[in-house]
Amino acid sequence: MMPEEVIFAEPGREGRPPAAMRLMHVRGRAVLCEEARDGWRVVRLLSTDPADFLAPELAPGALLPPPAPHRSERSGSRSEGGCQGW
Repeated sequence: MMPEEVIFAEPGREGRPPAAMRLMHVRGRAVLCEEARDGWRVVRLLSTDPADFLAPELAPGALLPPPAPHRSERSGSRSEGGCQGW
């Protein structure tokens, strides 16, 4: 019996640990992103509006800069609200 990780493995990800994933909001649209060296990389756009899929900043592979810290983060407490500012 083959493990699920082998059957459902993403092409090109063999031998690498899974990246940190986060649901974020870019221009009011939900996107699933993975952590990258210099920000967050869009993995999947979650939208029912066909026009959203034409926006290059929402396309899979697009790199999003790291979000600016929220005021609550500067004071020491963390907010997990996502990247609402894009």
